[in-house]
Amino acid sequence: MRKIILTATVALLAGPAAAQVVDLNTAGSAADPEAKRISVELAPGLQSTRQLPWRLQQARRRLLDGGSVSLTDLRRIADYGDGFAAYRFAERLMKTGNPDLADDAAHYYGMAAATGRAGAIFGMVQAIDAIEDFDAVPPRRMDVIRDILLAYARAGNSRAIDAVLQYHLAGKPFGSFGDDVERLVLNGSGDGAAGVSLQLATALLQKPDPTRAELERARDYLELAQASDSMRMTLIAGNLMPGVETALAALPVPIPETDDAPTTEDTE
Repeated sequence: MRKIILTATVALLAGPAAAQVVDLNTAGSAADPEAKRISVELAPGLQSTRQLPWRLQQARRRLLDGGSVSLTDLRRIADYGDGFAAYRFAERLMKTGNPDLADDAAHYYGMAAATGRAGAIFGMVQAIDAIEDFDAVPPRRMDVIRDILLAYARAGNSRAIDAVLQYHLAGKPFGSFGDDVERLVLNGSGDGAAGVSLQLATALLQKPDPTRAELERARDYLELAQASDSMRMTLIAGNLMPGVETALAALPVPIPETDDAPTTEDTE
């Protein structure tokens, strides 16, 4: 019975709905203010305006004062490691609405995030989702963006966690996130966390003879999936749960360890 339910569930997961990704563009920083408080500094960034050439010093002072700065100067300041300039440059790229500039925007949002500006994670995810041709983006650039996103997710930034889980579930643009998803799914939310929970549970249940520990882990993942707002996720997890409980009940009851083992004196 368990095998029949599992086979049906795997077929459902393999269908087109399994690759559906929640629209991450609808969530701005106001949607999750707590995420902005979890920051990661991966690069020191620009320490002083005096590190810049004279012309860019003037431009940066205008930028910090809220004045007008040309797009060229803004990019040059950002390339010196100024996270604030990188953030503003990425914003201006995104406002053009040109998908060909989306990977540049993701790159500069990533630069801002790498210098500790947690709010840039929201823009970076929006920019990633706006990229139309990932094959045209230099692989090294995508690797850096992936590493920044994952660093924030590991630190507990909920926006980054949800994005990693969604991208892992969709299988693009970064492919599998490997063992990291198992640690992140417990802190995730929404359909991304539920979908990955189902993936992890079914992977354990597809083993020929899952151990008690593996079945218990699968049950935990199914419980997470059942907490989803998605009726589909809840239905799949609910169909799998009885089979897991039956398999657990069929295993020998573990004998608890005690300190009552006979000693040498008892056997003489």
